[in-house]
Amino acid sequence: MAVRSEIDPIRQVLIHTPGSEHNYTLPKNTTEWVADESGQLIHNPDYLLFDDIISPSGMAAEHNELENVLTAFTGKDHTYQFNDILVDTLQTPAQRQELYSACSTLDQKLYGMENSVDTQKILDLEAPDFAAVLLSGRITNPILETVFKWPLPNLIFTRDIAVTLNNALILTWGRWPARQREMLLMKHVAHHHPLFSSFTQFDFHTICPDLFLEGGDFIVLDEETLLIGLSERNSKASIEAILPLF
Repeated sequence: MAVRSEIDPIRQVLIHTPGSEHNYTLPKNTTEWVADESGQLIHNPDYLLFDDIISPSGMAAEHNELENVLTAFTGKDHTYQFNDILVDTLQTPAQRQELYSACSTLDQKLYGMENSVDTQKILDLEAPDFAAVLLSGRITNPILETVFKWPLPNLIFTRDIAVTLNNALILTWGRWPARQREMLLMKHVAHHHPLFSSFTQFDFHTICPDLFLEGGDFIVLDEETLLIGLSERNSKASIEAILPLF
């Protein structure tokens, strides 16, 4: 597997159809700026990068139409659902423990979130149910309980969670807290799923822990040319940091 041009015929694609994670976004998640106790505007730490509450079923229906178009070009076996390959990498207790610990540590760091749900109950879930907890942040059986503070509604933008260039895979790290658990999931999948075994992998957050990088601003023009947008997501320092990798 390799990506050498944005305009070559598409052969394989990784997508994520909107799911239960969109059921748990709230109005407070749609405001980028809020006033602090002194009345000063500050960035809302609970902002999930959506400006409105969306209809999960409506969005899923639209996304299914996109999947049908992609599948017409790639074939059914080469249109990969992120949730499916995530489930593939959660088959052993060790895999579930590894990823759950990483996500819990991140939630504690970002939000001071202390999870009160019994850890073993979560780890004992079947792989599809465990994956649903990672995406939605909630466990629903026997009652609804919060495991992670917020869900992952932005996972539909799979272009951001990694960059493929030739046979290299850069595992990205988002600037905004709303995206960072997604990146942990992608890192886990890349390390454990055979779909990515042929790539030379670079974990950007490990290499540059103080910088941020997202894949949406990358365009592979040809085998020797990469266009990177300079933006609030990808700073000049971040762009310069990845150049030695190639």
